[in-house]
Amino acid sequence: MEEAIVVSRLIRWAKWKLGSGNHLGYKSQVNYVRLASSGYTAHDDIDSECIETNNAVENLPELYKLLIRIEYLSTARTGDEKAAVLGVSKRSYITYRSTAYQRIGDYLLEARKRKLQ
Repeated sequence: MEEAIVVSRLIRWAKWKLGSGNHLGYKSQVNYVRLASSGYTAHDDIDSECIETNNAVENLPELYKLLIRIEYLSTARTGDEKAAVLGVSKRSYITYRSTAYQRIGDYLLEARKRKLQ
């Protein structure tokens, strides 16, 4: 899968992940209310894509998982800041990020193949 597609999915995943936070420790909606609504919404597609992307991120080795979280969910803004948070050089950070994107892309392609079977 192309890196641009993976990055696009990770951007949507990050928005989804940050938007699905708990409010003062409580969910924004109780489970039975979500189950009661049987209507299909456009959010169902977004959620399923984000859940699939989340599974790909969670499947990564710890170093790459942490890198993706730093890249998309942290307050670090520049490449230097992100590399410092991870504790590596900027060059290593870029190399690790590329590898993480490749692994996520491979996972998503395998998931798509499994769906089609």
